Amino acid sequence: MRLVICFWVMLLPQDVISFFPSRLSGVNIGDGTLTHADITEIGILKAVASYFEANPRPNTTLAASDLTQMKNITSRKVFQAYYGEGVSETRFQDTINNIINANNQVNLNLFNVAAWHCNGERIREANQKMVNLREQVIAVLSQNNTNFDQARNLIGQFLHIMQMFYSNTNWIEFSGAVPYYDLGIRNKPLLPQAPLVMDTCISCGGELDETCEDNMIVDGKILTSGYRSGQDAVKPHKNPSVSKTGKCSHGGPLDGTSSSVAALGGINKDSTLVSLSPHSHLHQAAAQAAIEHTTYFFDDEEYGIRRIIGINKFNDLFQLKSGASLVFTIDYSGSMGDDIAGVKSVIQSIMFSKIGTLDVPANFIFSLFNDPCKYDTFLYSFIIFYFTVSLSTIYTTDDGNDALRYLGEIEVSGGGDCPEYAMNGLVNALAVCSYNSDLFFFSDASAKDATLDVTVLSLAALKNVQLRFVLTGDCARRKRSTEGGDNNMRRNRRSTNGEELYRKLATATGGSVYVTSKAGIAKVAEIIKELVTTSSVTIVKSSVSSSDVNVTFPVDQTILQATLRIITLDRTTPVYKVYTPDNTEATSNVSVSDLGDGIQFVKIQVSSMIYILDHC
Repeated sequence: MRLVICFWVMLLPQDVISFFPSRLSGVNIGDGTLTHADITEIGILKAVASYFEANPRPNTTLAASDLTQMKNITSRKVFQAYYGEGVSETRFQDTINNIINANNQVNLNLFNVAAWHCNGERIREANQKMVNLREQVIAVLSQNNTNFDQARNLIGQFLHIMQMFYSNTNWIEFSGAVPYYDLGIRNKPLLPQAPLVMDTCISCGGELDETCEDNMIVDGKILTSGYRSGQDAVKPHKNPSVSKTGKCSHGGPLDGTSSSVAALGGINKDSTLVSLSPHSHLHQAAAQAAIEHTTYFFDDEEYGIRRIIGINKFNDLFQLKSGASLVFTIDYSGSMGDDIAGVKSVIQSIMFSKIGTLDVPANFIFSLFNDPCKYDTFLYSFIIFYFTVSLSTIYTTDDGNDALRYLGEIEVSGGGDCPEYAMNGLVNALAVCSYNSDLFFFSDASAKDATLDVTVLSLAALKNVQLRFVLTGDCARRKRSTEGGDNNMRRNRRSTNGEELYRKLATATGGSVYVTSKAGIAKVAEIIKELVTTSSVTIVKSSVSSSDVNVTFPVDQTILQATLRIITLDRTTPVYKVYTPDNTEATSNVSVSDLGDGIQFVKIQVSSMIYILDHC
């Protein structure tokens, strides 16, 4: 006999061409320097803080500046001020980090294209990219079953160009720390740009640590930006020994044009160090304008993304609800006819345990899968041509009552052969669910599309989703049951595309597989309700052989209850003992629930000590 044991506990309570991407280990970028990561995070936090202030939780009040004027603002501070203690900001912070990563990827992947960084007087092109990106963001967020990952990636790209505008152009030099809100909005006029023949700077800064505060020679509100070596916008050549004026350079130690082509020096405001940024004295003004414009992109009453897409999509974009997605991937082929009532009962029980609580899911997702239908189309030269119609479907709602309605309307159909498109169902669900979601899979069949397992694992890893499978059979077992044979042989042999595949996916994602009978499926609800408890945390998970094995798990003063979830792969009753550190068998404050099919719950009311599970 082989055991899979899981314990969980109940807890209380390349080059830089603009703003630096993030704080680089071992690199001095200057005290007070704000990076792309800082600017993006602060801007988003202020936008979300403004949204929370405008939409206080029931029976709470928030003043207009309680959150937006918070000092040293962080995602945790914002969430605790809004939701109170005990609600994790992890998914919200993950979203911010994803947008930051997309922003910084522009530096890595598009370093040589000046328009992506507002360099080389490619300001009109940069503005057009911003217009296109903003409209793409709105289009993606307006779709049903929205791909929020795609939207976050596009937002990161938009923010990169916008933030570069303040670091790399002369806007701050003639306007101060005032955002240029017309950027990136279609039909908004753009200030005139310096023509190619106009000199815009005078040489300065013979040494890297010399300031270039007064090197701009552009009159009036005419936009220009620095040229940077290695990019597709080449600085017009002027011999610095002959001419003191010319186009502005980006500047800094990595820009060859700043020391070889007039005008010498540069105008970037990337950091507070003059050795990196010739206009370092304007870094704070540029960073502040970029932060305010980042907030404006989301929060403006007329042009802000929140107003355009609505608060529900805004919540989902930033994963602002206290709960993650609750995802059910369901086989609704004909063979599930004996199971579907039990599956619905399990799901209803799970949903009722979440609806109306602080941990209500951000949304409910149903991913249904089946065999595709195949139809004859026409006969030509004795060849029959077919087309297929997928019977996979996805349904997303943030309304618990609507989710219950949809669940009640699910009916089984089709499924002429046993293997079903199980992996397709998982891929569809993982594509639209939030990060750190709970996903539960119900089927009695093997996977026909097992080659998609790599895609499933990639998506699950990306979104940190544990896959939990509830199986009432697979095709190999079903076939053997019709052929007769020894029950134990049938019990121990598993299809490589069925139970074995599902166990591989569960193991790789930290999930579980529950094999039960059609009659016993309702018992699984007790397991799943434990798993979706807000304060439930897995601390040890171990697979052990049939020989005597001790599994040790520590607890401390924050733990009220430890739950041992013990599963035997051959579905026989597990045999074990629990010992305290003094080698005494733990019998008091211990309760056992036998759910059948080799599944037991052992709950221990604990104090601070180390317990040992002895598999006998």
